[in-house]
Amino acid sequence: RSLMRLRYGVRLYQQTHLPLLLSGGTTSGGTAEAAAMAQALKHDYGIDARWVESNSLDTHDNAVFSTALLRADGIQTILLVTEGPHMRRSVM
Repeated sequence: RSLMRLRYGVRLYQQTHLPLLLSGGTTSGGTAEAAAMAQALKHDYGIDARWVESNSLDTHDNAVFSTALLRADGIQTILLVTEGPHMRRSVM
């Protein structure tokens, strides 16, 4: 599922050239989801994420920590890539 979201994010990046933020904390396997996505993004597409947020434990943390990174760089509007099961939480 993370790869599916990453691929869609790449598509948006190719269309808009907006900087990418990857967010996702450590999974049960011990690797931070955002870090793994950043590696795949670089390896498979030659794209560097501008921000990588790897400290979150849940969707709320994703939003809080990502907002802090974005606000520090003056970003106020985003395009959010998510999927159906996460949509309700992501809107909040």
